[in-house]
Formats: sequence, C-alpha cells, structure tokens
Amino acid sequence: MTEKEKDRAFLETAKYLLDKNAEEMDSKTRARLREGRYRAIQSLQSQKKAVSWQWPAAGMAVACAAALAFFFLMKDPGTKALVSNVEDIELLASSEPIEFYDDLEFYGWLAEQEGAG
Repeated sequence: MTEKEKDRAFLETAKYLLDKNAEEMDSKTRARLREGRYRAIQSLQSQKKAVSWQWPAAGMAVACAAALAFFFLMKDPGTKALVSNVEDIELLASSEPIEFYDDLEFYGWLAEQEGAG
C-alpha cells in the first residue's frame, strides 16, 4: 500500500467515525458546537475588519515618510553649505599638522598685520 492509499484510507475512516458520532450526538451538544462555530466565524470576521483599514493606513504612512525623505535629501544645500563643505575638505586634505588649525584666527590676524604694515 502506497502513502497516498494509506492517507486516503485514514481519511475515509476518520470521516466515517466523525459522521457516525455526529448522528449519535444529542441536541444539547449540537447546539453548543453550532454556537462555538458561530463565535469562531464572528471572531474571524471582526479580525478581518480590523486589519482591512490598517494596511492602507500603513501604506500612506510609508509613502509620506518616503516623500519627506526625498524632499529633504534633494533640497538644494545652497552656496553657504557648499563653501563650508569645500573648506572642510581642504582642511582634511591638507598636509599641515592639526595644531596649525588651533590658532588659525591668529595666523589670519598676523597676515592682516603684515599686509597693513
């Protein structure tokens, strides 16, 4: 006997026994089973209703976040930010020691004094 045949025989036996027990069941037990089945169906339907509005709301939230991120990333930084970035790159690429930049204002003042005199 193959696996499929074994499964089919098991299912037929299980169906026969369940049908036989259902016929012999008293009305009180049938009513309780019917009530339980009704509550289970109602529970599933209420869960579907709760989830049905959540997906569109989540989609809208993600779309808004993506739009905001796009606008912030694509915003023109302006010339001031661009100049600042270029100066930072020059400082990082320079061969001068880091201590030189600690007194950078002093060196600027000194250069002005030498040019004036």
